[in-house]
Formats: sequence, C-alpha cells, structure tokens
Amino acid sequence: MSQEAAAPHSGPAPQPGKVGITLLFVNSQRKEGLFFEPTDTVESVAKHTIANWPTDVTVEKPEIPAQVRLLHRGRFLEGPGALAADHKLPVGEVTIVHIVIKAREVVEERSPDAPKPKADEPSSSKCCIIL
Repeated sequence: MSQEAAAPHSGPAPQPGKVGITLLFVNSQRKEGLFFEPTDTVESVAKHTIANWPTDVTVEKPEIPAQVRLLHRGRFLEGPGALAADHKLPVGEVTIVHIVIKAREVVEERSPDAPKPKADEPSSSKCCIIL
C-alpha cells in the first residue's frame, strides 16, 4: 500500500534581514506574509496584527495588544525583548507562530493596574494544611 506525501505548504518567500512570521490561529486559519525587523518586539507584532486584522479570519479580533498571546516552539513570547536576539526567531526565514486571543476580562484582572482586594475583604480561595 503506497502513501502519498502531503504537499508542503507554500507560503511567502523569506526576506533577507527580516523575521518572517506566519500566524496560525486556533481554528487552523493562517495569516501569512508578515515581516518584521529583528529588533521589533512582541508588542509591536501584536499591535501590527490588530491594526491589520485579516478580514477572512473568523477568530474574534482583540481590542488591545495585551490580549494577543504568541507561541513559538512551545513557549509564550512575552516581554520587551527583540524578536531575533531575545526570542530566538530566525532572521531571513518564515516561522509559524501560534496566536491565542485572551478574553479582555482576563487581561484586565491580571493587569498590574487592577485594584487589589482589601485585607478585610474575603478572598475567593483559602488553603489549610494540617501536618
């Protein structure tokens, strides 16, 4: 019994000196042809993605960059570092990066600006360990 090899996905050609990204959404849709400077940050990728949200993608568009989570090789890309130097995205190649959109409520709850519960207010979880 013979098996046919799957045809490789033909995406955009790499650009020398640029970090190429193909976004893979949770519903398997793709956004190809994104190219960034190696010194760009994850936040700049998130802002660019929101500003240029693909019309054919059925995933709900995020409102703020903090809702955008990018995964590369099993790790979330976060922080202020450069795409190439700090996040190890290859220059001169196109890399698939998974994109996950968090609910705005979750982002606002975890925001450092979010109000903290007061000491006299009961917390939602408690722990008791008896040895």
